[in-house]
Amino acid sequence: MLVLLALAADRQGTSFYGRERMTSVLGMSRSDVDFALSRLKELGLVAHRPWRAGHADGVWQLLPLPRSERGPRPSGEPVSIRSVLESLGLSA
Repeated sequence: MLVLLALAADRQGTSFYGRERMTSVLGMSRSDVDFALSRLKELGLVAHRPWRAGHADGVWQLLPLPRSERGPRPSGEPVSIRSVLESLGLSA
């Protein structure tokens, strides 16, 4: 889900994909999409602003990844997916 939002985002990290389009593109059920989006919000990876009060769809904003406890890394150094997942408290 995070990769889809990143690929669909504009230069400012904003995605306007609706949940129906996400289900279609990812081949996921609506409940799985809702769960994935909810989890991304809980982890502080995305923010959401609905089109209007009570509306599920709206604008999705990618947020910066949390800083690692291991300190800053040199600019341009690649980071493994495992490292990103571990920094979020998830197992790879």
